[in-house]
Amino acid sequence: MTSADCIVFEDSTLNAINETLPAPTPGRWLRIKDLAGQAGTNLITILHHASETIDGQTSITIPINYGMVELITTGTNWSVVNPPHMGSQVTSYCTTNTVVQVNGAYVPAAGTLTTGSVLEAIGTSNLGYSPALFYSQDWPALRGLVEWNEPLSNETTHTTTTSGAIYVSRFTANTGGTISHVWMEYATAGTSLTAATTGSISGVTGALQDSGGSLVEITQTAHGYFTDYVVTISGVVMTGSTLVNGAWVIQVVDANTYILKSSTFLPGDSYVSGGTSVNSSNCIGIYGSTGALISATGDQVSTWESGSTLSSIEMALATPVPFVAGNTYWVTLVSKGTGTMPGFAVLNAASTGFSTINIGLSAANYRYATNPGSGASRLNSSLTLSSNGSTNNALFWFGLN
Repeated sequence: MTSADCIVFEDSTLNAINETLPAPTPGRWLRIKDLAGQAGTNLITILHHASETIDGQTSITIPINYGMVELITTGTNWSVVNPPHMGSQVTSYCTTNTVVQVNGAYVPAAGTLTTGSVLEAIGTSNLGYSPALFYSQDWPALRGLVEWNEPLSNETTHTTTTSGAIYVSRFTANTGGTISHVWMEYATAGTSLTAATTGSISGVTGALQDSGGSLVEITQTAHGYFTDYVVTISGVVMTGSTLVNGAWVIQVVDANTYILKSSTFLPGDSYVSGGTSVNSSNCIGIYGSTGALISATGDQVSTWESGSTLSSIEMALATPVPFVAGNTYWVTLVSKGTGTMPGFAVLNAASTGFSTINIGLSAANYRYATNPGSGASRLNSSLTLSSNGSTNNALFWFGLN
């Protein structure tokens, strides 16, 4: 390793590796990665240069296939920014032959686990096929452009959705970036899914509010909607800059008109033509840290009832979402029907009884949840995060880009 290296790829194919760090210089950053995927057998050991330490130690190891560690130095000693890991952290219990990280230290499956421990499950198996996308925290070109809720390498089974349940998954943005698509690993097709309610828009005007300003008011004959429905709108042509196309929570005025909450109708703008609205029982939603709706996909019935199984599916958001580094976001899935419900890839824990995926967390901070677990017919206008319910069957993998 030289003083100029920033990213070091280690070839662990044939034998164990001892890698000596360069002399520390202020602000120096290093990422060391097992490129060959053999570190579990041929251990990669990272040694100090001289008298300096690495988090108080003279060496650390990468014991995981395709593992990686990130280091930074003040010029005196080295500090571990991200401990050796594969992919992003997943909180769960472990099964036989699984390595788990507890508060920064690796222990076998029989290790003592306590409420509030920080756990990282490390796995190397997969569904037996090669996903079309590579979402991994280990791949620097994707950081800031892609978020995920666990590494694909931990996807070893799939679960069928429950009709009327809303599945919730928590994300924390690593860096800023605009998210425009949601990805899932599609496993089994659904049948007889509930059709969306759709309609043609015939007018867009401004609805003056008592507090001043105008909201966007939509004219749509016999729309059949109710207040707080989530509606996606596309194809509206306007003069000016008034935003109409996208995902909205609505307020019904009468049988033929409704208002887009949180919208703004700009003076001088006018409706030109077109527009279709959709209220779906089978779609994906994105919510902010407080539980407020930010965006949603269009209806997914045709996608979830057809297509090749064991494949990645891409679902476009009606409104792109600007992610802010460090902020929390919630991805939700609702699915409803009278036949076979669609199935998607999940963390292996879902099939082996990991009841501690949300260990030590309050409901409002669950990593995976249902909200509600049954009885829903469409996306919620907002999430009451304290009502999140913990379940083994909510661990669906989502990728965002």
